[in-house]
Amino acid sequence: MRYEEIKTYAVNAGADGIDPSYKEINSLIRENLLHGTLPFLRDKPFPPDMNVITGRATADINSEKILLKASSIGATSTMWIYGADAEYLGLELKSSNPAEFREAVKKNPDFNCRPIVIQKVRERFSDRDMRSKTNVLNEGLCRDAQCAYLLDQFTEKSVEKVFNLRRLEAKLDGGQGMKSFLARKIIENRSEYNTGKKSAEHTKAARSNLVANIKRTSPVFREIVNKRNSDFKHYLPEQKAIYDFCYKRFLEQESGERLYVFSDGERERIEKSFATLLEKIEENPKISGIIARTIFDAYSFSQRLTHRNFSLEPIFTKEDELNRKSNTNRRPPDAFTRQDAVRSIIDEDTREKYKSRSFSMHIGEEISM
Repeated sequence: MRYEEIKTYAVNAGADGIDPSYKEINSLIRENLLHGTLPFLRDKPFPPDMNVITGRATADINSEKILLKASSIGATSTMWIYGADAEYLGLELKSSNPAEFREAVKKNPDFNCRPIVIQKVRERFSDRDMRSKTNVLNEGLCRDAQCAYLLDQFTEKSVEKVFNLRRLEAKLDGGQGMKSFLARKIIENRSEYNTGKKSAEHTKAARSNLVANIKRTSPVFREIVNKRNSDFKHYLPEQKAIYDFCYKRFLEQESGERLYVFSDGERERIEKSFATLLEKIEENPKISGIIARTIFDAYSFSQRLTHRNFSLEPIFTKEDELNRKSNTNRRPPDAFTRQDAVRSIIDEDTREKYKSRSFSMHIGEEISM
């Protein structure tokens, strides 16, 4: 199947009948192992993923799906967009253009236009009263799902046509004078991914925190060691190898610098570890989530290493820390309209009109798995 049409899920469709994230991750790892394209082994890691509409990264297990997908099809970036928004903007998949699709496959035989499925956990808003529930976790939460595509999966012509300021302003008419703001925001996000100018201070702070945290004299050094040991407590040898390798690559991705040198033997060991775990999963499907959990643990560990004082929260500077403590970073009511406008490029009238092809998980509403 060539997937010539953009795929979306209906509003409030949930994730019933859709494979859990770990199964999709396992499948993508198999593809990458088969073709020798594991993203963790790249000489230069991809920058953090970016939703081109909001400018945000997924910052959860979905980021690994995007990373694995980009590597498997030979994408040049990890910029992505929800299927519903791509359809609304008029993007066209390369599979709908035979000539461009053949050219993409010529560059990478494994190129395809299959989407990945972004999954988020949310509260069941239809039933907020949980006092009568016996299992709050299972009954109070549900999974939302929506298809997502990398920009590299769309034709170059449609991408350049869509990401043009005038065309975006004409398309994004929310009726409240926000179209120019939204259009410029989208253009800026794409430029930021390619240049990293605005994120320079962030990566600088991340590097500084990492250096400070891992010093043996650091007040959080013992906490860091204990955290790693805690993660390792019930790990198989293959998990330990994957964890140690991946968190270092994630650190390089976050800090924007080459921090470690891996030998050919270490790289081969990682490939073998992934292959071994996949074999164990085939033998015992009950442990199907073992790889996804290991990667996510490594990702979470790497994120905390770049936070000030190894904090759980994304605190990168002393100013961030003071703001969080004093709560001065709370938005005033009159700032709501402009700040939240980027949550969705589809206005409510359009969402209602096309609700079978739109999505309730508002753009930018990033909830960790």
